[in-house]
Formats: sequence, structure tokens, C-alpha cells
Amino acid sequence: MNPPTKRLLALAGSLVAGLFGVIVLASPAQAHHAEITGKAVCQEDGKYAVTWTVHNPTWDNPFMKITKVETVPAANGFTKIAADTWLNADESITEVQIVDGTATKAKLTVFASWHLTKTGPAVVIPKEPASEEVEMPGKCAPVDAKGDGTCTTFDVTIINSAEGDTITAQVTYGTQTTPPVEVKQGESKKVSLTPSSQTEAVVSFANSNFTVKVAYKKPDNCGGLPQTGSSTTTIMASGAGIAGLGVFVFFMARRRMARLRRLASE
Repeated sequence: MNPPTKRLLALAGSLVAGLFGVIVLASPAQAHHAEITGKAVCQEDGKYAVTWTVHNPTWDNPFMKITKVETVPAANGFTKIAADTWLNADESITEVQIVDGTATKAKLTVFASWHLTKTGPAVVIPKEPASEEVEMPGKCAPVDAKGDGTCTTFDVTIINSAEGDTITAQVTYGTQTTPPVEVKQGESKKVSLTPSSQTEAVVSFANSNFTVKVAYKKPDNCGGLPQTGSSTTTIMASGAGIAGLGVFVFFMARRRMARLRRLASE
């Protein structure tokens, strides 16, 4: 076989091998991608909490490395869904993004590469990043509470946002704390308390640091406020002591009168 023919065959073989390699590598390159899901919930404080989950499916190159993250609106403080984070095959990570209650959408974009080993080079780098968008009504308002006080009762009404999920609330007023109360989306619930010298009640919520303060104002036409707790115990004890003293004085007086009668008859 002459040299030109050998060179032609060698070139053809190289082309075939190259095309085969492109076919083998192109298939996983087109398949590799991250899966992103997001869910927005209106919180008690009037802001949306968007929970993002990034999942790495099982690919030929199992290890996924996040290289860049973009969020709209901008999110600060992501520590898991962040550059240089590794995900094993079929592994998921989650972050929560806080968004203003007037926002109408949130978006997460994740750039990533896939590797045979965590110490090896990138084998697959998709041309397009994975991206997901969550839409919101933009009407998330904070939970509200209103107070209505009389001389004998202090009613607190908890008002849930029309966009909020069901909430669990408790009202604390001085030494009084109500049982947990569930308030559904767009609804309100009233709890009743006994007025005291305290001028403010605090509404707290399960799994949240958000609170609402409600003022109690004593009506001008009231006499003294009902006494509760330790003050009542003190008054009762004092009354019992006075009653006991009265009985003692009564019997001592009877005894003295009987003695005077005996002396008068002698």
C-alpha cells in the first residue's frame, strides 16, 4: 500500500473515531441538567417565603458541582444553593428566599457542571443553565389583630391575610395565655381575656418570631378592675383572717358577759 493511501486511511479512521467520540459524549451532555422546584407561601409578617429545591438526578457522570447562582429578586445568605456546592446522584438541597409581599415573581437560575469524581475535571457543562420561576399574586399582607375592651372583658380579634396559609396563634396578656388558636386564610378569630392593670396583649405565632401588639384601654366609666391571680388569693386570706378574729372576739365577749352575770347574782 502506497504512502498516500495509508495517510488517507489513517485520516478516515481518525474522523470516524472523532465522530464516535462526539456521539458518545454528546448524549450525556444533552441529558445532564439540574431539576429546580419552587413554592411561595405568604408569611405572618407580610412577606413571601419562597422555598427552592435543587435536585441532581442520576446521570452517567454522577457528581454535580454548582458553579454560579442567580436569583430575582436578589437573595443574600444562600449557603447551600451556592457556588462550589457538590451534589451526589439523586441528592437535593433546599434554601428559603424571603421576598416582599408586593412581589409578583421570583426566579432561580443554577449553573452547574458534572464530573465522574469530585476531584476530576468537568466532563459535562450544559450550554444552558437550569432555571425556574414562581409567580405570586403580590398581595401578601401581615396578620393583624384588634382589641375591644370593656370594664369586664378584653377581646382580641386575630385577622389572617387573604393570601396567607392557616396560622396558629396565641395571645399573652399579663399572666394570662390563651390556648393555641387556628385561623384559616382570610378569616378571623376572637379570644376573650379578663382585664387587669396590664395595658397591652401580645399575639405570637407558631414557627415565627413575628408578633402583633394589641392595646387595652380601660373605659372611663369603670370602677376598680377585677382582681385575678395572687391578688385574689391575698384578699381571700385576709378576709378569712378577719372573719376568724370576729369569731374570737364574739366568744370572748360572751364569756365575759357570763362572768359578769355570775358576779352580779352573788
